[in-house]
Amino acid sequence: MTEYIANMLTKNMYMDGLIKESEESIYSYSIQLIVEKIIGFSAIYMIALFQGYFFETVLFTISLSNLRKCTGGYHANSFRGCFIGTVSIYLIYIKLIYPYLLNNMKINMIIFLV
Repeated sequence: MTEYIANMLTKNMYMDGLIKESEESIYSYSIQLIVEKIIGFSAIYMIALFQGYFFETVLFTISLSNLRKCTGGYHANSFRGCFIGTVSIYLIYIKLIYPYLLNNMKINMIIFLV
């Protein structure tokens, strides 16, 4: 689906004269990556808003983005696999790891909010 959206946007850009035909594949791939990131982050932040973990999710996404940038991250075979993996890691973090760290490290969240 993300590939279809990217191809349609790229074709519209070509038809409007914004890009050359030789650049279509580059733009299509770039748009597809942007659409996938928007979908992934939107899902995570929707879960965060419903669960009441917005601040923790901001910390998670900043940390995960920096970690992926430095290490290259895991590359799934499809967007579906990447999406499921990312959301699963987020849920494990927010439901298991974060509460454990909060209880065992005696972190006071008021310090972070000041």
